[in-house]
Amino acid sequence: MKLAFKVISFLIIGFIVIIAADGYISIQREIDLFDSNMKNKAKLLGHALKELISDVWHTSGQERAISLLNDVNKGEHQIFIRWVWLDAKPRKVFFPSVDPARLTIVRDGHELIQIGEKGYMYSYVPVNIPGNRVGALELSESLDEKQLYTSLTIKKTTLLICLTVVVCGLLAYLLGITKIGRPLKLLKMKARRIGEGDLSCKINIKGYDELSELDAILDSMCKKLLLAREKTEQEIEARMKAVEQLHHANRLKTLGSLSSGIAHELGTPLNVVLGRAGMISSGNQSREETVNCAHIIKNQAERMTSMISQFLDFARYSTSSKRTVDLFNISKQAIDLFRPVANNKNISLLLIAKNNPLPITVDQEKIKQVLINLITNALHATSIGGKIEVHIFSKYISEKMDEKKTKGNYVCMMVKDEGEGISDEILPHIFEPFFTTKESGEGTGLGLSIVQSIIQDHNGWITIDSQHKKGSCFTIYIPRADDI
Repeated sequence: MKLAFKVISFLIIGFIVIIAADGYISIQREIDLFDSNMKNKAKLLGHALKELISDVWHTSGQERAISLLNDVNKGEHQIFIRWVWLDAKPRKVFFPSVDPARLTIVRDGHELIQIGEKGYMYSYVPVNIPGNRVGALELSESLDEKQLYTSLTIKKTTLLICLTVVVCGLLAYLLGITKIGRPLKLLKMKARRIGEGDLSCKINIKGYDELSELDAILDSMCKKLLLAREKTEQEIEARMKAVEQLHHANRLKTLGSLSSGIAHELGTPLNVVLGRAGMISSGNQSREETVNCAHIIKNQAERMTSMISQFLDFARYSTSSKRTVDLFNISKQAIDLFRPVANNKNISLLLIAKNNPLPITVDQEKIKQVLINLITNALHATSIGGKIEVHIFSKYISEKMDEKKTKGNYVCMMVKDEGEGISDEILPHIFEPFFTTKESGEGTGLGLSIVQSIIQDHNGWITIDSQHKKGSCFTIYIPRADDI
């Protein structure tokens, strides 16, 4: 509507300017024409009387000539004619109505037409008379008729301008609303809905102008966007499935490295179970000893069941599901899973929590996979007898660092090892997919890439502080659930 109003306003202003200019020119033309008619009428009458008065003056004298002028005045109602002496004294009967100084050319025998003064137009025509005195005919005509004619012309032109502006403005308004305002309003509504993601809206602007062409272009764009959206959704769905499969494959790979430790850890309770079962089957035990052996077998079986359950839970494929959990419990489960492997390598694996609980809204299995990947890398990097620390704590970020790192409360996970560290040449590439420094067959180079992808999916980020020969420290930041 704003554009339509502007167009209508410009059209009306254009009409007013054009019609006002035409009216002004018309009024001036009418006034000039009226003046010309007055001037011609006075000139014709003056020429006719000039010869007549001259003849009468020569034949019958001054009195008869002036009397003749009085007779002419009785029949002429618009122009008053009188005789004047150009050398007459002021306030005398034949003194000119205008200043004699302005009648110099009349003294030289020339006509002086149209001198406006005191509401009249004066014309002076010299007459050839006997003697040395210079006389002339003074023709005076009132300008009231001219003013009345001018006023009527202005009123008529003004009325015509107003009617033209009203009619043209009304037509411009109707055309602007129907042909510009309403289509633009529909197009604006359609563009807003497209911006909100609704690509199915249609308004069908009829016609063969630019607005209908724009509507057709928008419809064509919506069709292409719908096709692109469907294709993108299919690609995203396929990519998500591939990512989930990749995460699952990574878990299975981690399980391969855990299997030897798990097998070793299961060996001890199995030997206890076999020994106690042999003691019971020998029949040499008292009832109390038999009950005690049964309790020991039960405890060891529960221990093995718990260990196998953890192993299977991690290996089982699951879809993404976010919920609020305590990071302390996730970290403890991940460390318990690696405890046998760490013990087997005589590596100290510690969980250090500064405050508890630490709520986060995450996919529990994926966050557990992040910890397991980082702990796996730490175990590979740490030599026998070394130490790995997993710290979990809360931290407040006081200022926004970039689009991903905004200020607020975060839960942090820090995995710190005493391994060889990462060189400055390798450090910029560690999160690149398929980048690995391990021997062929020992790693795919996807572990840290998957870790970064999972953390970014949870609106967090990961940092690394590593010094060659002094170990590495990975720190993960995820928004606290009570601060989201």
